[in-house]
Amino acid sequence: MTQSTSKLRKMREGHVMREQYIVVLKDDIDSEKVSAVADELARAHHGSVMHVYKSAIKGFCIKIAEKEVLALSGDSRVQYMEEDGMVTAKAGFSCLASSPSPIISPQQPAPWHLDRIDQQLLPLNGEYTFKYDGTGVNVYLIDGGIFVGHSEFLNKQNTASRASFALKAGGLIFDAADDAAVARGRDFGGHGTPVGSLIAGRTVGVAKNATIYSVRVTNGSGAGSFSAFLAGVDYVYRRNIRPAVANLSIGGSVMKDPTGATALETGINNLIASGVTCVVAAPDADADASTESPSRVANCITVGTVGRDNVTGKDQYVFGGFGLGVDLYAPGLGVCAAVSDLGNPGANPTALRNIGGGTSTAVPLVTGVVAMYLQAFPGATPSDISTIIRSNATRDLIINLPTGTKNRLLYSNFF
Repeated sequence: MTQSTSKLRKMREGHVMREQYIVVLKDDIDSEKVSAVADELARAHHGSVMHVYKSAIKGFCIKIAEKEVLALSGDSRVQYMEEDGMVTAKAGFSCLASSPSPIISPQQPAPWHLDRIDQQLLPLNGEYTFKYDGTGVNVYLIDGGIFVGHSEFLNKQNTASRASFALKAGGLIFDAADDAAVARGRDFGGHGTPVGSLIAGRTVGVAKNATIYSVRVTNGSGAGSFSAFLAGVDYVYRRNIRPAVANLSIGGSVMKDPTGATALETGINNLIASGVTCVVAAPDADADASTESPSRVANCITVGTVGRDNVTGKDQYVFGGFGLGVDLYAPGLGVCAAVSDLGNPGANPTALRNIGGGTSTAVPLVTGVVAMYLQAFPGATPSDISTIIRSNATRDLIINLPTGTKNRLLYSNFF
């Protein structure tokens, strides 16, 4: 195997973004020179730069003809290249009306997902009790955009939204999605808004006063690329206003022949090392968490989903990831969440509805608990938080859980 071919990493068939590669540069390249190196290599190999990474990782994404790939990978400044791949957003009970005013503890009545996580034993008591509301904590939603005008994101004074679209250097909207839309406080795909509301919505959210930033990386169809995902991670690393937690309810198939961590996984691990806890989705199917990224990243908190058995009221595994890589489970099926505007200026800014859900809607409940914990203990490290969330989970109550999987259910009232 030649040096150049050994630097190339392949995605699994059927998951590849053709003629698009993530190029990881060697560590000795100065961060301020990454853009110049990317432009130089793109010109030399007749490609076009899609994204540049300067913080969580050093490198860029390039669109390039296959005949140029080996030559580019052989450049002395290139550590390795990998094929870009596809990621997707992870996709009855009573649903309350959106509250016209801030909710105080205990919340009565409470939607079942909040009612479930604040107590360990059944039956449910119809309430959600909380000591903290996430005040002062920054939540980065790496997803498909947020309808920031929804009433679920109003502050306690009803005067402004706690949700905003994230800005990057130069005052431009941060938007790495591969479509023509620019999500200036909008959610064209319908995924980010319900997920964000479950984190910080004042009626349906766990941490009801956390500040939430939209970092848009998937398009109006809920699809995107690993390179755009990495661009969002790189942005959060660069911004990094702590205390902070990142919610990643998206993922995709792992590399066909990975040598160590992928570029995305390296970026996420570096983001965690910088002090930002990352909460990620297990596969949104009946599959082992080791088969997808970033669910297989050990330093993340990987979350599976459970629903409620309508007959017994018990917590039930239906689908939503299994295996040793799943750290814990949270309610995610049949939850009540905010409705997106889908890019429509005339959308109802107060609408809530029941959604089928999946791992996408389980992850934000854990993110919300992390935000509350960071309010109480702002100096806590991601490792501290991961350990304490797992060690205080409710044990051995989930039914139908695949063998070899940790039987842990999110519990919010341990601090």
